[in-house]
Amino acid sequence: MKEYKYKNLTSLEAEKKCKELFIENYIKDKNNNRIIIKTLNNEKVIFEEKAFSHAFSYRNKILNIEDFSYQRARRVLWIKEILIGNNSSAIRKDIGKDVFYYDKSENYLIYLKKLKSGNLLFITHYVVKSDKKLKWIKKKII
Repeated sequence: MKEYKYKNLTSLEAEKKCKELFIENYIKDKNNNRIIIKTLNNEKVIFEEKAFSHAFSYRNKILNIEDFSYQRARRVLWIKEILIGNNSSAIRKDIGKDVFYYDKSENYLIYLKKLKSGNLLFITHYVVKSDKKLKWIKKKII
């Protein structure tokens, strides 16, 4: 899948652009209409603006703060592509109320929660680097 490029932008500008892309593709369009994304199972996926911070940051263990993640930001448009089925290499696994989409070729994971309404709530996404997490994915998802 194609990664989004943040050419010639400062860190702050890239974060702002990523947030704009997130809102325009998952929350509301330029006319302020709510974006509706449905999975191949016809489940509506709910995206909340407050999810942006967690979904596009990583824990800086040295400074004990959340830092903006360019790696996640470059994949901002991947979320939709996988959820609507445009990435045939991604697999879905439901484990209780948790729903995972995993692209093995990219080591890319999307995490959602099932709501009582039948909708799914977007929690986060990331490229899996940890051997411990990869082992868990191989055991539970693949």
